[in-house]
Amino acid sequence: MSTDLRKVLDARWSRYDKALGVVQDAIDDENDENMAALRDLREAVRILRCAAHLVEQRPPRELHDAFGAPGDWGYETEIGAALYRVYSTKGGTP
Repeated sequence: MSTDLRKVLDARWSRYDKALGVVQDAIDDENDENMAALRDLREAVRILRCAAHLVEQRPPRELHDAFGAPGDWGYETEIGAALYRVYSTKGGTP
């Protein structure tokens, strides 16, 4: 089931990366503060990409330690719903 979480994180990464492109096009690249914020956000998106690779083959306990409960994200969100599915499987959650 962590494969499902991986797919959700990959999809979110793709959306976030596209959103960063839109933001980058919209900001004033002459402003150092804007560019620093953009670099920080790009780094955060890359960290999500790394996390997506790490979730596969991880036991539910480790995923719970890292991501928390589905409700922390919101059960209606893609990530919260994927966590719920991971934790609901046999041998699932804490």
